[in-house]
Amino acid sequence: KVEEEAKDAWQQLISWDIETTLENNCRQDMVKQGVTPDYSKAELSKRATTSATFNVVRHYDYNEYLSKLVSHAHMVDDSFHKSVQQIFDIDPESGMYVDPDTKGVIRYMRGPVKLLSRCKAKAETDYRHEAFPTSSNVLDINRCSLIFDRIDVMLAALKKLDNKVRYYQSGCIIQLCRDKNGFREYVETPSYADIKLNVLISGAHGTNVIGEMQFLLTSMMRFKHQAHSLYAITRRKELFDGMGATLPSLLDSKKRLFKAAGLGDFKAICDLMVTNGKSEKEILEYNDVQESILGDMCCLGHLKTLRSMKNMLYETDPGKQLFVDCILHRNAHGFTPYEIVTDEGQVDIMQYLFSVPEIKKSISASDDDMYRLMLCAAASDYHANYHCVVDIFNITDEQIKDKYFQYSVDYPEKDDADDGGDKDKDNDDDEEEEEPETPDKYYRNLLFAVAESECEPLERFTHLFEIIDNDKFIDAMFQTDDEA
Repeated sequence: KVEEEAKDAWQQLISWDIETTLENNCRQDMVKQGVTPDYSKAELSKRATTSATFNVVRHYDYNEYLSKLVSHAHMVDDSFHKSVQQIFDIDPESGMYVDPDTKGVIRYMRGPVKLLSRCKAKAETDYRHEAFPTSSNVLDINRCSLIFDRIDVMLAALKKLDNKVRYYQSGCIIQLCRDKNGFREYVETPSYADIKLNVLISGAHGTNVIGEMQFLLTSMMRFKHQAHSLYAITRRKELFDGMGATLPSLLDSKKRLFKAAGLGDFKAICDLMVTNGKSEKEILEYNDVQESILGDMCCLGHLKTLRSMKNMLYETDPGKQLFVDCILHRNAHGFTPYEIVTDEGQVDIMQYLFSVPEIKKSISASDDDMYRLMLCAAASDYHANYHCVVDIFNITDEQIKDKYFQYSVDYPEKDDADDGGDKDKDNDDDEEEEEPETPDKYYRNLLFAVAESECEPLERFTHLFEIIDNDKFIDAMFQTDDEA
């Protein structure tokens, strides 16, 4: 057994540790002058629309940021390995160092820069639940191994590295960031063990990268080679376990249908209709949140697939009615597909839906639907939406002022002259009467929608002031009650 080689040295080895402030926050983007992302997760989500086929956060994380990280790792790799060899006096030709006094042997093995594909696979599997960017948790892109024939020689090397870094005699290795002493776990469960040290490598271009140094014993090296096949088998098992988790969704025809709609795959939808014998009505059934596959197509911008579905459904009168009903149907959150695409700025889908006579006629016939649509357009971060809706429905300034944002309803007024003859005013604990609905509340809704929009709200405010110039609108603008 390893622990029987030198009992005193073994006890020192299993208790070995370094002091570092980065133990629980060791990431490529958190160290001094580390590789940081150019955008935050919130900025990426705001600048680009995520669909079923493209997730901007994952794309940037696993492609752009990770490529940047690997590029910097390549830049520092040569200086990293040169510094390691200098610290431990490794002979460049033999890759070894033999202590003249103790005859202890150190063998040095240079590891290649980790492939981008391997880094991506590790980030997607091992660190998928970590904070953005998850790729910053990959800390072994630059790596090397130091193999020792005795425990005391390994301990001396660890102490030497610590002192060299502490007194700035370690080349481009400027900090010890984190250690993982696997020999502590060996005490509980005897198996392969080593010490992994994450070190901060200073880059010539002012960007630092975290790399990894492995310290292992010769006996463990032999065991590692024998266990490599078992490791490969374990990885394959993890792969098949992951496939097992996705298999039920592939067997569920309804899930497959919504997946095909989310991908805009009209051929797959037709194949499912044929193989599963589904009718037009069955493929348009609503899911748990009261959304149909047509709603998914609209919200995800699959215009070509939506057009193909309409052409297929419009071959029969029942199919035509199904199409219109799905577009006008409100989901569990109270929104229709056409309201969602209006809010999200998908002008091409908007124009296509509103070009369908039955849909346009139904919306135009309802003041409430028009009010909601105008509110969605005003609240959208996409400035073109508001004017697009106004143009498509031929809405005049007078309609905006007198119809859609001012309902001609007789609202109850408070009787200030009431002496309390018909009401009991003796109870001081009476609840405060709820303020009645008044037209100015509709104005406030409009104002809030415009103010929350991040696209040229001042221009819209100016336009609204020009067309809605009555006192109630001005009062709503400057009202200071709790609701406003």
